[in-house]
Amino acid sequence: APNHTITHTLNLALRDVLGEGADQKGSQVDEDKLRFDFAFGKPLTASQSKRIESIVRRSIKDSLEVYTQVITLAEAKSIHGIRAVFGEVYPDPVRVVSIGKDVPSLLQDPENEAWLALSVELCGGTHLKNTSEAGDFALVEETATAKGIRRVIGLTGEAAQEAHKAAQTLKGSVADASTQPDVELEPLVAKIAASIDAATISVAEKDTIRKELSKLGDRARKAIKEAAANALAKATDEGVQLAESFAKDGKAFVVAELALGADAKVASKVVTTMAGKMNGGSAMVVSHDARKGKVLA
Repeated sequence: APNHTITHTLNLALRDVLGEGADQKGSQVDEDKLRFDFAFGKPLTASQSKRIESIVRRSIKDSLEVYTQVITLAEAKSIHGIRAVFGEVYPDPVRVVSIGKDVPSLLQDPENEAWLALSVELCGGTHLKNTSEAGDFALVEETATAKGIRRVIGLTGEAAQEAHKAAQTLKGSVADASTQPDVELEPLVAKIAASIDAATISVAEKDTIRKELSKLGDRARKAIKEAAANALAKATDEGVQLAESFAKDGKAFVVAELALGADAKVASKVVTTMAGKMNGGSAMVVSHDARKGKVLA
């Protein structure tokens, strides 16, 4: 019942955020999750996903009564904004499920445009008595099923609460990582990114966390680049000094271990520079890259 009732509030949220064309194309509910297919020609943006999720969560927090009543099909169709599944054949009389407003009130003024802001559907399924019984909601997946058809997966109750808790934990991990030195961020960013990919959390929250993690990734890359440049300058100076020293001692070649990483082009330039200091002698450089696990000679 929780997942079924929440498909109704989700249907309303989709219409509110995406417009009248976001019609239901199918749904499936079980104890674990709800699945809802709807007409829309492109992926939802993070902002749209967040707004849709927020509307559904607010409907739960507002503790809206869920009303049902069997009325004639003509009466049902006269209610402004009532939703039905396109192509579905409904009985007459038909059952109406209205969230937040009783059916007799709707029938007293069926053309009232205010009803467009309510979830009113033709439905014979099992429902909650109040939206608060759903506990919480998390929109955890959004994909395409066919051209012009999108699918969202949602969780309610404890599963939704756990999803939101998991998101907060990941946000905490990103915040903790942000306090670390930039040069040490790369492995932390990779670890958190893998955790985000594997996590069952809100689509909107996942996007937010990834954006924050991306900032740390930028910091890490900048720090690594600067550290590499500094190391290269230092290693080049060391190599040149060593070559000059060997040449001064009359030696024809020099072999040096320098911190150049595993960049063959960089090593080649350093070797050429060193050889130029050897008065016709030769130079060889050995270097290793601990991050990549490579050795260069």
